[in-house]
Amino acid sequence: MQDERDFLMRFTFPRLRELAAQRDVAVTELDLRWGITQEEAQSGNVVDICLREIENSIPFFIGIIGNRYGWIPKREEISAETLDRFKQVNGYLERRLSVTEMEMQFGVLEREEDMHAYFYIKDNKEDSLHPECEDEPDDVKEKLERLIAKVEGSRYPSSTYSSKEDLSSQVETAFVNLLELLFPLAESSAEARSQLAQRSFKNRLCQLYIGSDVHFKALDKWLSDINQRVLIVKGESGIGKSALIANWLNEKKSDCFDYRIVAHFVGNGGCEGTKEYVEESVCKEICRVYGLNPANKSLAAVFAEISSCSSTPLLLVIDAVNQLTDVDDTKLLNWIPIPPENVKVLFSTLPEDRTMEVFSWRGYPVYTLSSISVEQRKAFAIKYLRQYAKTLSDSQLRRIISSSICGNSYILKTVLEELVNYGQFETLDEKIDSLISKKDADNFFDDYLLSYEKIFEAHELGFIPKVLSLIAVSKYGLSEDEILSVTGIKPLYWSQFYCSFKNNFIVKNGLVSFSSEQIRSAVFRRYLVGNSGWETECRGQLIAWFEVRGGNRAWDELPGHYSSMSRLDKLFDILSDGSCLMRYLDRDRQVLWKYWNTLLESDGYSLNVYLKTTDADFEQDCSIARFVAEFSGDIDCALRYMERARRFVTEENLVDYLRTMGDVMVEDESYVGYANRYFRKAVQVLMDQTVHPNSDIAYCTLQIAKSNDLEGALIEKTISDIEDTCDFETEPSTFFADFAHDMEMVLKDLLASKEIDQNILDKYGWSKEQTIQKLIQAGLLEENIMEPSEGEYESDIECEQSDIIQYFEGMDCRIPEYKYDFEARLYGEELQKAYFEEAIRLYIADGVPEKSPEIGRCYASLSQILWLSEHPESALPYLDKAYDVFTKLKTDKCSEIIEILRSRAKIFVQTLFDSSDDIVFTEGGERVTNHVINSLYDRILDISGFVYGKNSMKCASVYEEYGDFYDSVMDFKNEKECYAAALDIYHLLGLEKEEKDTREWIDNYINRRIKSS
Repeated sequence: MQDERDFLMRFTFPRLRELAAQRDVAVTELDLRWGITQEEAQSGNVVDICLREIENSIPFFIGIIGNRYGWIPKREEISAETLDRFKQVNGYLERRLSVTEMEMQFGVLEREEDMHAYFYIKDNKEDSLHPECEDEPDDVKEKLERLIAKVEGSRYPSSTYSSKEDLSSQVETAFVNLLELLFPLAESSAEARSQLAQRSFKNRLCQLYIGSDVHFKALDKWLSDINQRVLIVKGESGIGKSALIANWLNEKKSDCFDYRIVAHFVGNGGCEGTKEYVEESVCKEICRVYGLNPANKSLAAVFAEISSCSSTPLLLVIDAVNQLTDVDDTKLLNWIPIPPENVKVLFSTLPEDRTMEVFSWRGYPVYTLSSISVEQRKAFAIKYLRQYAKTLSDSQLRRIISSSICGNSYILKTVLEELVNYGQFETLDEKIDSLISKKDADNFFDDYLLSYEKIFEAHELGFIPKVLSLIAVSKYGLSEDEILSVTGIKPLYWSQFYCSFKNNFIVKNGLVSFSSEQIRSAVFRRYLVGNSGWETECRGQLIAWFEVRGGNRAWDELPGHYSSMSRLDKLFDILSDGSCLMRYLDRDRQVLWKYWNTLLESDGYSLNVYLKTTDADFEQDCSIARFVAEFSGDIDCALRYMERARRFVTEENLVDYLRTMGDVMVEDESYVGYANRYFRKAVQVLMDQTVHPNSDIAYCTLQIAKSNDLEGALIEKTISDIEDTCDFETEPSTFFADFAHDMEMVLKDLLASKEIDQNILDKYGWSKEQTIQKLIQAGLLEENIMEPSEGEYESDIECEQSDIIQYFEGMDCRIPEYKYDFEARLYGEELQKAYFEEAIRLYIADGVPEKSPEIGRCYASLSQILWLSEHPESALPYLDKAYDVFTKLKTDKCSEIIEILRSRAKIFVQTLFDSSDDIVFTEGGERVTNHVINSLYDRILDISGFVYGKNSMKCASVYEEYGDFYDSVMDFKNEKECYAAALDIYHLLGLEKEEKDTREWIDNYINRRIKSS
């Protein structure tokens, strides 16, 4: 069947790989006898490798039967190791089966579990039997007919084919149907793949496990303790934490169990290291289990919904949190809220990992998993070897289980795997001594890699360092097809290595990567650390391969390699591709910005590129605009994408457009007024569409309040700047004339438009100017007070800012701006409180729990605004409410708490500064002294150091605030200490401008004040 093999390999399988790649599925076809020499076939290893690869390929199998029954091996042609490993082969030899039938019997026909298997029988009765079989034509013909009958009578589909083209067509049809069954092109396909990967990983951990009742009882005890909602399983790498958790969960699942279980193993899968991926995956699985709205991607919101709506408790397991990618302080775990009463969370981590510091600070109970006992090691070793019909002498077994290095279950399993694969019984003792003599894990794995180099050094000029290095520098791992193509090694040699090294590999979504951090670290230490030339060569080979192929895999791999090698033009070219961009926007925006930031810091590159390299598309342009505004702060650039998106606005996406415009523009003070208008228009459209309150209206209401406040703050800043240059003795009318005639006219119009009753002015004794100040504080100035600032654009982008402004002024005239009833009768802080109270009411009416991030942020934002009002102490009750929400959802050592405490400190400083007394009583009766403020700032610094690092910009800004407090109470020596601490941080961070400014402040102001006092 050489023609069929040729056609399938050359035409069919490449086509299938392309179809699968569209669904992010990797496909590798295995036909190991393809291209094998006679010498290799006679080595006795071919049958062993073929059967092991069939095991690796379960549950997929294609069987093709032609007019040849196949090679019938003799017992002496099969290696002893094969007969030991696969007991079935002894029976096959007795029945004188061909290797072809052995593979079909072993792979499909004798298996109890269901397979995705397909059989194709050549329909060409006139062809004679193959000449190699003419020594026993009748016997062979009978065997072939019996095999065909068994295949046709099996539960698996079989059909005949008339030509290689017919065979190819049938294989492709079956394969496409299988793809649609397992990986449908629906939005849930990525979710389904993730769930499959998680289940496969968990099942793998449960295949061979010798546990301890002590461990299971400890987890059971925690689960039954109503006062403990979180438990940490701590232990060294390879000690068996994941296996313990997986097997305990299996036991719980089989019991009559009160909890619903959701488990996520961070160490498995393509992108599981990011907090966005983990949180989204966990939320979707929880929503699936409980039948909740799958669009909810916030763990806090999911927890709250379970707490309020379900009587069945949740057991959430997040294994190996130490393997999270620590970007944006992911490992502080502030994104994982404190569980409510009916939710329990089980974590596992390493002792020295940053996550363990977080758990220790929070005071969570810890269960430490130590080295497995000698009895457990013995039971595990016996059970493991029994799989392969292997036994060791008592002396050999005792030496292994008593070795200190084998207290690590991963190393113990590796040692046993090596002994199973070792074929020289006479030197078995020497092999055991060599494996267990290492002083630590690093030495063990270094020698372990060396042993494989020696075993395979005769093949393909020693491919082990190359293969392992390529996998190590890849982003997610490599498919077998990629490994074979890039390295050029023969499939037989790769399969031999893969099967013998399999314990150290894991296949994630079709990509081969390392199963443990220990083996990955060993590969880096041995081949890559201190050898930049070799790393460059490996990355270069991957670049050469993926540049030719393109597609999703190329977009996954190439940007990282270009960035590592400073090939910025290439990085720019690939990021300029719209499909690549959308892949990263959907999967990993943080990584996308990391690449773009590298480009922007080098100058010569622009985020405007997608206006030229991508076609206009509403969702795409809105996504780009959000990304650009959020990460780069280049609002003018973001608005260009929104201008293009506007051409595709429909009734269905109008709210998305308006909200995105508001979200983008509110990031820049020059456009705050415009942002306010867009949020108001969005509310109007939403109100027209539904009579039911919802979170979308609540969100826009909040943004209206915030943009009002931002705009008011900008005007106040302008007034402050003018006051610095004005003659304070002039009449108010003269002052406002100097301020700007046209602005005065706007303010007058504003007074009239807001229908402020003259009786109110008389009642409070306010003048016109005082009322204007009140309005400014409330942020009720029309958006055309502030003209957007001039911006610079690339000359090749044909759009002037004046065009953008004109377009803003005339856009969507058919949509009125929504006006709240309370806007006509409230102003100042009462107006701002009304906005936030309305937003909170809408959230709660839409089912958002009162203890949720959305409500907590409402309280925090309102307090930030109120502390700038005439009565800053009015912010304190809202600060307390925000504090209560976030400590219940997270911890009192998180970023939100820092900002709450900073607001409290600012209020206390302001009230203390405004008072002539040393002691001030706030509205709530709180007694404020210098000591109280000192304690507050000390705590803020403590939390900031924990959350952001002691030498972070956040800590430097807190030190400067602390110094400002001492300045206000004229304690210049302590002020100097605070600014000196900030100066040290700026120096360590290499921030020359900040360091220079701070040093000048200390020398020219603080030291002078100290000397004069």
